[in-house]
Amino acid sequence: MRSMSISRLCSVALLLLAAPSQAAGQSRVVHDSVRAGALEGNLFGDRTTREVLVYLPPSYDREPKRRFPVLYLLHGFTSLPNEWLDGSYPGLNLQMTMDSLLAGNPGAEFLVVMPDANSRLGGGFYTNSPVTGGWADFVVRDLVGLIDGHYRTRANRTHRALAGHSMGGYGTLVLGFQHPELFGLLYAMSPCCITFAGEFSPTSEAWAAAAAASTWEVPRTPPGLRLVVALAAALSPAPDRPRRYGELPFEPDSSGRLYPRPVALDRWRSRMPIGLIPALKRSRHRPPAIFLEFGLEDHLASVAAGVAVLTRALDSAHLPYVLSSFEGGHVDRMPERIGGALLPTVARWFESTR
Repeated sequence: MRSMSISRLCSVALLLLAAPSQAAGQSRVVHDSVRAGALEGNLFGDRTTREVLVYLPPSYDREPKRRFPVLYLLHGFTSLPNEWLDGSYPGLNLQMTMDSLLAGNPGAEFLVVMPDANSRLGGGFYTNSPVTGGWADFVVRDLVGLIDGHYRTRANRTHRALAGHSMGGYGTLVLGFQHPELFGLLYAMSPCCITFAGEFSPTSEAWAAAAAASTWEVPRTPPGLRLVVALAAALSPAPDRPRRYGELPFEPDSSGRLYPRPVALDRWRSRMPIGLIPALKRSRHRPPAIFLEFGLEDHLASVAAGVAVLTRALDSAHLPYVLSSFEGGHVDRMPERIGGALLPTVARWFESTR
């Protein structure tokens, strides 16, 4: 395991970022769509045709016989793909950031694919469920199939990376651990919801509030309630229950005291990233390169606690990773984190696999 700060990761990228943007304005972002058969039959009526934004680097049009690596970038809970581009994260426009990164180094160019994974619950956590739909298959089958079928990609794991923020970080880990044959690099930014701590601790008010809910349309309080409901629908779906989402791993008794429900708890654990490590270890495919980063002041207490538990599990499994941290919260310093750390890391990795 190697650990470093975001500032050090950024300094490694200075040579790439310092050059003038010779190719500025020559890239383009395609607004595409994918017919997601994996989402058909979901109980919330979420759309099965999903928007996909595809960043095409300057050389894509200039070199029509060239094929390119691909980074798949997964957004967070209640987010949308255009937020990578429209300034929702102050100072971040991914197209401009990519143009600056690749200026003067056309050999490092790659595509960036940004799918719409929002839903009526806020997100399906990139997990297959008979309630919310096949959000894992949406990415690994429908989306990858569209991109490899319609764009000039280098369609193998050494030229395919997966990254995401928050729920997207969670999705990066579960999909990457389940499919090492597809993705050679994983980069999880502030991955939420990967352990029973903070807003998911056994004493969290969110469990009792979810148990008392008569519908999946719940308020924003207490903290973690909407995440709990969405995770229940994804990890322990119960399509025949009146609440129409799922079973909870902790529920109150008649006195209001929370107690664990072993069957549901085991289902959650087995489908969360840490529970998928043994299968990754047993896989005949080489484990992906794993990068983890989080903010030291994240308002979601499960992030830092989850990363700590995850790294201990990776250490026990003798799986290498790179861990980085920064001063700030969940969505702070996004231009620096993406433009100075994530994208240069992916670019260097793709260059090393040519």
